Amino acid sequence: MKKISFLLILGLFAAAASAEMYKKVLLDSSNGQVRVWPKLGQVKGWHQDEYASTANDANAQVPDGFSFGNSATVIYAKAMYKLSKPGIKSLEQYIEYDKKKFLEEKPGIIIKETEPAVTGDKVKLRSFTFFPKDKGEWERVSYGEEGDYYIAFTVSSLSKREYEKVQGDYLRFLRSYKIKM
Repeated sequence: MKKISFLLILGLFAAAASAEMYKKVLLDSSNGQVRVWPKLGQVKGWHQDEYASTANDANAQVPDGFSFGNSATVIYAKAMYKLSKPGIKSLEQYIEYDKKKFLEEKPGIIIKETEPAVTGDKVKLRSFTFFPKDKGEWERVSYGEEGDYYIAFTVSSLSKREYEKVQGDYLRFLRSYKIKM
């Protein structure tokens, strides 16, 4: 009986320690995969696109009436396991890695640090804008850490007008998130 109680208490502690991370196990005929991404609260006018979330390893949110594939704007949250990239040992290195990836995929974008975004428990996340010189995707990414993960929250729009229109919703999603230390 003591062993069962200990395992039950250990299981409850583990669940509480990572209550803001969503973990989904996918099983197929060859192997199993675990998908992990930050949990976000509900924001009026938005819903999770479960297919896009699983396919992109991110918590993908889209405006009601749209899917990830046909929306002018999407918001998504990703978690990267810290040990999955041995050369990255700090949040600063993760941010630099991500900026480099953006520049490789979208040469000519303009990257600028902007005001920090704030989570529901008042943790400030470093934020950067990734804007095209002319046409392209208008994005803002806010970075942080939670336990064994680096986390990134992104809003991506096909136009500056759409980008500006959803900034309030993007910040509401971030305020719905609490980092567990």
